[in-house]
Amino acid sequence: MNWRRLLRPKGRVVVVDGFWFTQAKPEGNELFERYYTDRTWEALPAVYWDRVEPVADLLTAAGFSDVTMTYLADARRLAEKPASAQPWFAVTGQRNE
Repeated sequence: MNWRRLLRPKGRVVVVDGFWFTQAKPEGNELFERYYTDRTWEALPAVYWDRVEPVADLLTAAGFSDVTMTYLADARRLAEKPASAQPWFAVTGQRNE
């Protein structure tokens, strides 16, 4: 994972994301239809994940320690037009050496 290589020792990675497309590609959304081709969707294997644990597992497998998961329900609640019914999340991990 390039994040680990790019970070200084004791550096921390923070992944902030959400569960956008747990069912299917959005139809009739100009932004997604313009930038998310079928090839793009195929290159994003995590696009349909509906749990945060696989994200944390990726950081752990890449050698990060102190991996934490936090749901950002308040951020989603305060969004003017949230794109997903599920809360966003933050996953952090630390590079040890």
